Amino acid sequence: MRTLIAGLALTLCGCAATPEQLAADEAKSAAEFAEATKGLVAGEPQRCLSSIGQPNPQIIGDDMIAYRHTGTRLLISKIEGCPSLAGDPIIITEVYGGQTCSNDRFRTVSRGGGAIPSAYCRFGMFTPYDKPAD
Repeated sequence: MRTLIAGLALTLCGCAATPEQLAADEAKSAAEFAEATKGLVAGEPQRCLSSIGQPNPQIIGDDMIAYRHTGTRLLISKIEGCPSLAGDPIIITEVYGGQTCSNDRFRTVSRGGGAIPSAYCRFGMFTPYDKPAD
């Protein structure tokens, strides 16, 4: 029994991310965010966005979801505590009415045939990023 517990503890310790891995992940997320928002100016966060004609979401890093509208506007929602955004999953949004709002739920499914959806995650506020007026 002790051998089983010790083996399980070693296995779990091996799965923990090192500080270097965490720093590399944060740097990658920051670079993706900088690339997505390059040349855009952040506006006042808004609670909802229209679901009509909503483009496919883009995952930025492991904690942001972006929707690009009309080529000049990007809306980004910061997602807290949703580990299922890692690994380029498919996002399944539950829409009630004609809008997606902060605290609305979504799930993810892994690409390549993952049939079991993740636990529910929730959108944060949507911050618009627009091209500055000339």
